[in-house]
Amino acid sequence: MRQPDRITTIASGAGLLAARCDVIRLEDGTLAVLKDFSNLPGPVRTTVGRVAAGRERRAYERLAGVAGIPRLLGVRGPFALVLEYVPGRPLTDAGAVGNPEAFVARLEALLARVHARGVAHGEIRLANVLVDVDDNPWLVDFATATVAGAASGGLLFRIQKHLDRYGWLMIKEHLMPGSLTPAECDEERRARLLAAVFRHNVT
Repeated sequence: MRQPDRITTIASGAGLLAARCDVIRLEDGTLAVLKDFSNLPGPVRTTVGRVAAGRERRAYERLAGVAGIPRLLGVRGPFALVLEYVPGRPLTDAGAVGNPEAFVARLEALLARVHARGVAHGEIRLANVLVDVDDNPWLVDFATATVAGAASGGLLFRIQKHLDRYGWLMIKEHLMPGSLTPAECDEERRARLLAAVFRHNVT
């Protein structure tokens, strides 16, 4: 089987869990994303990289068919996944969202569907949410996800669900400053404390 044509690199892989992501063209001509953890340094690749790739694969398998989640098209060894290419812009792009209020509601509904499948993302932030041409949200990067029923399910799954909610609240405030209700402000403070305890890189 010939190697797929690489179109462009959309993530170069800096940081402990940062895989290299390339847009590729498959043999049938369709575009896909190759997410590859094999670029990580040796000891990190064989431990953290292998675990992250497996965690992400299980999350995408559990979420198959959920609107707003890219399809898992294949697995290439223990370190690489082939994912559906979603033409869209990350929330980090200014002006990516046309209707913030509708988008925030759609993102909340998407998270509810993800949680109902027994998956908690664990790192909901601007860079991990894409906006398609119809202003719909897509979640990407499940390397830190927890799947209920897996070895680390249970308590960690419930904690990660709260962290997902915290991420959604932060996105809502980012897109619509001052829009959090008093109840949501209280929820945000509790979730921030939880994030500080369980995920030290939350800002």
